[in-house]
Amino acid sequence: MNKFFDKLPFKLLAEKIPAEARAKFPLLDKVIPFTNHIACGVALLLLLLVVSGGGGSSQSAKAQSAGGSSSGSTGTSSNSQAIRENPESDFEVILTEDNEGVVISKYVGTSKTVRIPATIQGMPVRVIGFSAFRGNKDVTSVVIPEGVFRIEANYYSNIATGAWSSEGAFAGCTSLSSVTLPSTLTDIGAGVFINCSTLQTITLPANLTEIGAYVFQNSGLTAFPNWPTGLTDIPFHGFENSKLRGRVVILEGVTIIDNYAFSKNPGITSVTLPSTIKEIGNYAFSGCPNIDLASQAAIRNAGYEGGFR
Repeated sequence: MNKFFDKLPFKLLAEKIPAEARAKFPLLDKVIPFTNHIACGVALLLLLLVVSGGGGSSQSAKAQSAGGSSSGSTGTSSNSQAIRENPESDFEVILTEDNEGVVISKYVGTSKTVRIPATIQGMPVRVIGFSAFRGNKDVTSVVIPEGVFRIEANYYSNIATGAWSSEGAFAGCTSLSSVTLPSTLTDIGAGVFINCSTLQTITLPANLTEIGAYVFQNSGLTAFPNWPTGLTDIPFHGFENSKLRGRVVILEGVTIIDNYAFSKNPGITSVTLPSTIKEIGNYAFSGCPNIDLASQAAIRNAGYEGGFR
């Protein structure tokens, strides 16, 4: 023990006591060995505490690192779960008309976040059918895979009035707040997002060339979306009674703003028209009383004959 003690980076102060003091107090020679052992014990205890503490810190650091990793992984896992493909069994499907792909005819799953698989039974998903999600009150987000080129709508006649209406694949999805559209999408049918009251924003793909009437009627859109260059019309009742507010900028290339396109949007305060505009339909801006006078003048000069109230 004393040999070990001698190797320590310090010595007990008692060993440095002068010889005169030792001669005067002979008991010191008997005490010193015990104090050496005590010092060794204390030193070893301190050393163990340091090592243990360091190990604890190391373990703690590892645990924290693992915890951080786990937390990050959980976050990633959570994100992955949000975008993970739903199982094929969540969808009822039929073949496309050319028998080369799949139409999603009905979502029958229970998950509120949906990522449609790119293939089902080995065949590519090409179309989202007109009843795929219609009336679903639970789904909050949908990711549509690349390869899909059309989202369908269904036209029907009201027997009582004789009027024709349309509802599409996501009509009445009142909890839907996020939709990711693929770059391959070229056609969105009439009324596809009608009555999607919590859908506040959407990004339209650049390749879009067809968009139907009533598409965002009664939706929660707060801003006019990017308008692809392939779309030259703002559709009939397209944004009627949505939640548009502030400035609406219609880009160059648009030639027609159809009847009722922006009606019942009191939140719109100004409108910028393109030089390409040729026609503004009846009631296109009715129910938009807060559009500023300069915008009203520009709209009237472009041929609009209706009111703003």
